[in-house]
Amino acid sequence: MAVDYRAFIRRTGVAAIRSYADAIGIKLSAVDDVSDPDAVLSELQRAAGDDQRIWLVFQEAEAFAPREARWVLRSVLVRHASLLAAFDAKTETNRECALWLASKSYQLFEQAVSVLNTSRRLGGQSWEGWSIATSDNDEVHPNLREETIFTFEQHVRNALEEVKTSGPRGKIKAVPFERLLAAKVTHSQRTVTQVTIYAEGPHESREKISEANEVHFVSERSIDKGAVIYDPAHQTIEVVVRGGTHVRKAVADAFCKSFFPTERQLFRLISREIDFSKFSEEPVLPLTAGDPIEHVAVDEIRYSLPASEGALITLESPYSAARKTSIYADARDWPEVSHPENMSSWTIVAIRLRFLFKGDGKSRKQRVRTVELKAPRSTNLREKSDRDHAIMHELLERWGIFKADPHATGNEY
Repeated sequence: MAVDYRAFIRRTGVAAIRSYADAIGIKLSAVDDVSDPDAVLSELQRAAGDDQRIWLVFQEAEAFAPREARWVLRSVLVRHASLLAAFDAKTETNRECALWLASKSYQLFEQAVSVLNTSRRLGGQSWEGWSIATSDNDEVHPNLREETIFTFEQHVRNALEEVKTSGPRGKIKAVPFERLLAAKVTHSQRTVTQVTIYAEGPHESREKISEANEVHFVSERSIDKGAVIYDPAHQTIEVVVRGGTHVRKAVADAFCKSFFPTERQLFRLISREIDFSKFSEEPVLPLTAGDPIEHVAVDEIRYSLPASEGALITLESPYSAARKTSIYADARDWPEVSHPENMSSWTIVAIRLRFLFKGDGKSRKQRVRTVELKAPRSTNLREKSDRDHAIMHELLERWGIFKADPHATGNEY
């Protein structure tokens, strides 16, 4: 990903950049005009010299700029109480928080980068998931030891060797860690295990200018990245790896063989296709008296602009239990914004639904839960409790938002 370092400096601020540089031993001299990105960039280039770490971290920190990426930075701090408390107290921007985390622990920062990259691919073409058949409902945690990680790497290497297409592959590196599930919406403290997989691909040649100012070719292996996410509470395995269904199933089997004491049978999870056309105008979402839901509304719509290169626009209406309006109703009071029903030429890429649950026998207090639907097949239903998951899945299916699937087995996300 190409990064405009001048823009990054301007948006992040010199104080945060200087703090990170100090933490990794790069000492910046005083800059006459700290508001001049060119002056700051020149001083960074002088002070960093051949040390490329700072540019790599800037590039990766920029990826955390979107508001919804903040939960990713927090998620990797689950086993680091002091850092988690310090992070929760921060009011700085995501870029500044990303640099702060990189200064505290580059390992944790790289874990956050891996979580962010993986989360964006969940439900996509390189994703598949499975539930694990067990004889009881107890949580089963993987046995992550040095020897089991080595065994997993060997199994993954064998799976990739079977589908190699361009020369022998190189080394495999697996990095396991625990993280929070997805605190951006649920504030859940439930943890999952993620194993990030780094696989050397075939050699690739590229030009390079030497110290003698000569152009020559160097050969390096590309690095393919993937991940396995294991949720012990729901006993599901999600695999985000390129190479096709055969490879992803082999990686899931490798996880079970390597980290569980007994053989496990896997049942494929189905990612349901979402009918976004229903949201081109305010949808009718009927509820019956027997439903545990009092009210449902759309409170966020994200569009891809026509004839644009990845540009997005989001319409959002803050939610609370006391408010029962939708983004469609609220947008009528925004004269500077086009109404959703007038955006038929725009492509809807994400929707957020707000569910107001009735009070139950244990507590009469109403509660709000949200569900995010992202094109083409991604949802955050996996973040919910089993009960909430089942209720909201049944309603999405009833309303036709989840398209009918003749192969559905009850293991849908």
